[in-house]
Parts: sequence; C-alpha cells; structure tokens
Amino acid sequence: MLIDAAGLDPTQAYFLMTSVVVPRPIAWVSTLDAAGVANAAPFSYFQALSSAPPMIMISVGKKRDGSPKDTRANIEATGEFVVNVVGESSGPRMVRTAEAFDAGVSEFDEVGLRPAPSAMVKPPRIEECLVSMECRHERTIQIGKSGVIFGEILCFHLADSIITEAGTADAARLRPLGRMGGKQYMPLRDLTEIDGAGAVTLAASESLRLWARFRDRTVAMARALEPEHLARKLGDETVGGLLMHLANTTSRLRLLAAGRVDDFVYTDYGPDWNSDRVVAELEADRDRFVQEMLTALPAESERLERVIRHEVWHQGQIAATLRDDFPDNQLWRA
Repeated sequence: MLIDAAGLDPTQAYFLMTSVVVPRPIAWVSTLDAAGVANAAPFSYFQALSSAPPMIMISVGKKRDGSPKDTRANIEATGEFVVNVVGESSGPRMVRTAEAFDAGVSEFDEVGLRPAPSAMVKPPRIEECLVSMECRHERTIQIGKSGVIFGEILCFHLADSIITEAGTADAARLRPLGRMGGKQYMPLRDLTEIDGAGAVTLAASESLRLWARFRDRTVAMARALEPEHLARKLGDETVGGLLMHLANTTSRLRLLAAGRVDDFVYTDYGPDWNSDRVVAELEADRDRFVQEMLTALPAESERLERVIRHEVWHQGQIAATLRDDFPDNQLWRA
C-alpha cells in the first residue's frame, strides 16, 4: 500500500508515524518552573545528535489550548533540564506523568517520584532511573506545531550496577523501556550482536536465563524423587517422560544461548531447529542431561534408568517418523 503523506491529517500522520518509527527511546524530562516546582514528563520524539559536544534533542508539542507545554516553558525560562532514562519498572509511573496536570502541579508529588539532587543544574533527577543526563538548553527550533529543543549534556549519572568495564551502560541490566505505537511499550528481553561479516550472536537473553534456572530446579527436584515416582503417570505421560521433554527443550535453548541463531527458525510454538546438522548435538546434550539425572539419583535406580532410556528411544522414533513423513520440511520436532 502506498500512502501519500500529503493526504493525511495531523492525527492520522501521528498514529502512522508512531506505529512505524519503533521502538523509540523515551526521555523522561525533569524541569523546574519559576516558582521552583518540579515537573516531569515523557517524550519519545527524542534522540542523540552529537558526541562532540554531547547533544540531545526532544520534540515538544503544544497543549490542547495551543499554549506551550510546561516542559518547554520551563526549559526556555531556566535554561536547564534533566533527561532520565525510563526503566521497565518505571513504566506505569512514567505514563501517569504524561497526563495534563495543571501548571504549578508537581508530577513528582502526584505520581510519587523521588527527586534526587543534580550536580550541575537545578532541576532534580528522578531517583529510580538508573541513567540521568543533566542538560543545558542550547536552542529551540520551531517545526510545525512542535518545538525541537536542543540540549548539551553537562554530565551523566549511571548507577554502579549497570556500568561495564568500558565505562558504558550495560543495556541488559539497564532494562530500558521503548515506546511503540498506541498504548504499547517494549521491554528489553534479548540482545543480539551482528558483526561486520554478518555473523549473528545472541549476546544476552532473559528468557534463556529463566530456562536455565528452570532446568537447574528440575535437576534438584529429580534428586529428591524415587524411581517409582518418575515412572508414575501424569495424564498420558510419565514423570520421567516430562523430564525428558524438558531435557530436549533445554537442549535447543542451550544452542540459542551459545549464539547458534542461524540454526533456528521461530514458529508459533517458539524456537525450532531448521538444520539437520544440529540434531546429533541436540541428542548428545540430551543424553548428558539424562546422565546428570542418573548421577544425581540413587545408584540402585535401575528402574528409573529403564524409564528414561525408553523415553529417549521413544523420542528418537518420533523424530525418525517425522523425518520420513516430511522429508522436505525441516520444521520437525524430536
């Protein structure tokens, strides 16, 4: 579909732009009015502009009555502001600060934000934010109905918990919240690195860390179970069979955690392998998991071993059948 921008009214253009220019970083801007009342408001028309000197910009629209928003009025009156980076846990409070409070009303008080002292400007930082940038107003350029505010960063505040050895922020620990279209926001869950040659590596994944903890807890549970418990039926499955299913699933996820992104496709059911060359590796990892369980359980658990070995054989039969029935379709599951 081709959409002629000239034919869109401002509301249509806004909703279309905010649905395709995604995800957007959010500047949670804190300012002071002439009476010293602290204001906080979020803006997702926000970007870094320069590193020498370090400059950022935010685009601030007008109130419904056509007057400047408090953030713009405060910045132009005092020449100072702070850009706070919105973390995932701050999302609900951040959204509330977007409400149209009357001038002179502090969003800090209304929403329950704690002010933290700044080092080089008078407006406070938002204490719960792990990154804040103190800024000096450089200029404002009017574009249409919006004022594009340019600010020079005077200093950065980074929480010790997110600082890397290089002195930068670890995005996985910062957990910034991105703005999407409508009421949607995007929390950071996974990070992928792509080098100059196009090689893809999974750098960090919260979901994989959760699976790893789940796997560890499952092994701990298996240590406490007797063979007859693992042979017990749960519906159409045995407890041992369910543990084997977990072993097979976590084997795939282990490859993802190792950065083997190219070996997988994503289906409606989650990650699945798309290359026969990883099957042997998956099966070997599954067998290691089996041995780990057997080692953790009493040595006399021969019955347990028979249950587990049967499940291994059963899954192998399913995989072989699927390969034979669908030779041209690599989206099969073992």
